Amino acid sequence: MTSSDSESKSTELRSWVELMTGPFSALILSLAIIYSIGSYVPVVVDRHLSQIDRMIDQQEADRTLYQQSLQEILIRLEKLNE
Repeated sequence: MTSSDSESKSTELRSWVELMTGPFSALILSLAIIYSIGSYVPVVVDRHLSQIDRMIDQQEADRTLYQQSLQEILIRLEKLNE
């Protein structure tokens, strides 16, 4: 093995390291992160919207029960006034 072979391997290794840590690598990493976040956002939004739908359904049931309770109270009050 000659010194020129070892120098060329060293230069080749340096160029790979520069390529892996340079701006191109940063661009690829940034695009990968943006893609992964972009694919995760719809899942989170769907979960959030379904949770809101469940809350609305629960509130409607609570409101119906509240209205029935008020009607029963009014009926009792009317009976007391008679």
